[in-house]
Amino acid sequence: MEAKKIEAILKKLSLRFDEWRQNVLKGKLVLSTIISKLYPMEKTREPEPPLSLNDDCQELDNLLAEMKECLESIEDCARKLIAFQNLSNLSISFETTSISSVLMINEVPVNLKDVNCWLQEITIDYAKQLRMDECILENICHLETREQALFHQGTWTTQPAISKQTELHLKCIKLILNEPS
Repeated sequence: MEAKKIEAILKKLSLRFDEWRQNVLKGKLVLSTIISKLYPMEKTREPEPPLSLNDDCQELDNLLAEMKECLESIEDCARKLIAFQNLSNLSISFETTSISSVLMINEVPVNLKDVNCWLQEITIDYAKQLRMDECILENICHLETREQALFHQGTWTTQPAISKQTELHLKCIKLILNEPS
């Protein structure tokens, strides 16, 4: 029964990671639109931004709000798993075997301590990336050149604050759930 609860939490996490990635891709398209309107090929900024730029910036802001919700949900799931691990540790200290820190989920042994360590790293990286994305939103319409705008778009797209180690942890969660990564 405990394994099913942990699996449900991991599935929620996986869904949130997928939503984050979708928002990154949508944001890349919005940034492309902003760049094409505000930074034409002449490499300098348009003196008067078009009115439609407000809609694009609002759309990017909405995507950022959804990404913030994803992060909050990830943090909530991490808190639940920590609480479950604490309950497991308490149970083990009283020598009962009703809860174990190693559970079988989809025939994969899962150590809650490891998953909690992964989630700690994941939430830190995603929080850093969210702050970077907020800076991109704040600055994208106030840059001097197209190259600067393209650099901001590249930062949004590549998500550099999300480390390779975090990507590995995400793949491990997908593996536990038997989902394609």
